[in-house]
Amino acid sequence: MRNYFPNVEWKEEGSIEAGLTLIPTTAFFLLVLQLVITGSLKTVETMKLQSWLNKSALYAVDGELSSRIITSDLPGGGELLFVNGESNAPSLATTGRGFTADAAPTVSYEAIAVRE
Repeated sequence: MRNYFPNVEWKEEGSIEAGLTLIPTTAFFLLVLQLVITGSLKTVETMKLQSWLNKSALYAVDGELSSRIITSDLPGGGELLFVNGESNAPSLATTGRGFTADAAPTVSYEAIAVRE
């Protein structure tokens, strides 16, 4: 390597212990990033499902989720609508799951609405 700064002495000494701290730090970063992505996915999917269920309660919208709606009659009239869903979360690393694709982490979400 060419020394472009002749008056500066570069010291590239370090211990192996300092280098080994990168492994748990990287694993922790990937784990936290996985949790943030999974939490964000659950929030977005819940909002979409709740929006669809609200439209279904107001305007009797049909769709692919119509067959999964669980209804319960309310004492004063109307009905309680409940629907749940599940999707696969994107995986950044194999942390916390097996090395097979069938063990992919899933996110479940629910929505509830009242139809009068």
